Amino acid sequence: MEFSISKEAIIFLSSCATGGLIFFVYDLFRLIRRAEGSVYFMVHIQDGLFWAITFCIIFFSVLYVNNGILRMYEFLGAVLGAVLYKLMLSKLILAILQRILTIFSIFFKKFLKILLTPLRFAYNIIFGSLYFLCMPLIRLARKGVRKVLKSGKQTLRFVKKQ
Repeated sequence: MEFSISKEAIIFLSSCATGGLIFFVYDLFRLIRRAEGSVYFMVHIQDGLFWAITFCIIFFSVLYVNNGILRMYEFLGAVLGAVLYKLMLSKLILAILQRILTIFSIFFKKFLKILLTPLRFAYNIIFGSLYFLCMPLIRLARKGVRKVLKSGKQTLRFVKKQ
């Protein structure tokens, strides 16, 4: 198998792009953790998911660009791509993603409000009418319990007398 310098340069540049893509995925996970305040258990799941995604990105990148042949300069290119992404694009991308997440959150909350308003209305009608119908029974039961507790003559027994 013969490799030319231009093919090696393409492989190196694609590994740099792979490193940038991996750091972009890392920024996504950072944003998710920052937005939701992950609990201890979820951090482990997110870490495992991140490493699985990272493995797939590296695997398919090496398989597609270099027919599965792994070379040391590909790792160096990935590290260089990640560092360049961090220095040049990370803050900008995080700000854009944060804004997109905020806009998505606003639309999602409004969508849920529109979706749940008829359900809330139906809930209020059903349970409001049940409350109105059952309230005399509840008041009567409360009066009976108060009467028993005030009289003190009657005792409640939960165990059968022997």
